[in-house]
Amino acid sequence: LDGKEVLAFDKSKVFYFDLLKNNFRDLGAPKQYSLESTFLKDGRLYFLKSSSRPGSRNLTAYAVKELKTTVISKNITSFLIIDDHIFAISGAPGQLLKMGLSGENEEILGKLNSFDSANIKKVINRDGTDFILVGSNLYSFSPNRKADQSLVLTANWVQGFSVSPDGFVLGWYTD
Repeated sequence: LDGKEVLAFDKSKVFYFDLLKNNFRDLGAPKQYSLESTFLKDGRLYFLKSSSRPGSRNLTAYAVKELKTTVISKNITSFLIIDDHIFAISGAPGQLLKMGLSGENEEILGKLNSFDSANIKKVINRDGTDFILVGSNLYSFSPNRKADQSLVLTANWVQGFSVSPDGFVLGWYTD
């Protein structure tokens, strides 16, 4: 995300490159990782890994230096890392979560209206309000609103969106 690290893999090998230190590490076979939705941040690989519960996946972090795996959160269907936060969707009942990179300060932002294609596609924060595109639904979350109104469905059928630098204009487009 910040241009300091690279993860490269094919069907037989996974390599981690630290561009600042100009070195790399062979992480072995890709079978042990779910690399299709991996995020790399500060020497940690974040990915979804199947749990012992059928149909359930855990958000897992693998520390490259320590060669240590840690479960960040359980029963996660989708996640996205923005700055120092993880936005995630928990399985049933389809709740939107926000937490720190180690799972600390986990906060339930609210229940999602539709759980069909529950992939978090984009998040923008402006002046304390998070704008979150989940599938084709655009939500806004502001901790300043009442608890029962903190997560608001702003628009449906959204393909993409942007927020002006001053935070006063929200624009989106549909098909």
